[in-house]
Amino acid sequence: MVTPVGRAVSPIRVPQLLRDYLAGTVMGPEDSQEEAALRPQQGDYIAHIHQRVKVRIKELEEAWQIRYQYPRSHSFASLVANLLLLGLLERTGEREEPEERGAGVVGTAGGF
Repeated sequence: MVTPVGRAVSPIRVPQLLRDYLAGTVMGPEDSQEEAALRPQQGDYIAHIHQRVKVRIKELEEAWQIRYQYPRSHSFASLVANLLLLGLLERTGEREEPEERGAGVVGTAGGF
């Protein structure tokens, strides 16, 4: 009998995590209820979203006892670009400098 491995059995889906994050789901211990409640109206920056999704993936890995390849910043940016093309995300027009080390971008980051 062949057992499925890899993505076929993984409960982790990055687009679903991105949707949950922007919808206001609390993603990890650093995320507060107040931040999560404001996210659907105010949005967030792609580098910050990427960091929070990676934290959530780490939690799911521990819960499911699996290993998952974190999304690279380029593939995550491609996912966001595709969601923009589909009209599922929109730009906020706000810009700021990345605060966290390894935020994934050099220079000014656009908000989504």
